[in-house]
Amino acid sequence: MNSSETQHPYEMHTHGGGFTVFESGDAVGLPLIHLSRATLRGANGQKIQLEFSSAQVVIEGESLAELFGHVLDGRVKVVRRGRHESCVVAGIQILDV
Repeated sequence: MNSSETQHPYEMHTHGGGFTVFESGDAVGLPLIHLSRATLRGANGQKIQLEFSSAQVVIEGESLAELFGHVLDGRVKVVRRGRHESCVVAGIQILDV
């Protein structure tokens, strides 16, 4: 079992924050104030699409609804590939717009 299979797929801010870091090879921090649209797709939350002013982030996995809610609340500090009993992040794509 590799480390991404046992690593928690996200971390939360302890006191709130202004950026979320998406780890997809490189670590890219994007300001939550620039999040213009967030979409949860699939019956059990299989894809999250986040549109920022300078990038689009696509997160794919399983049971992503809880992560989606935390992103909307501005509570997520880091998102990475990983698995938790209630959430699996299988891949993250960051596309410049």
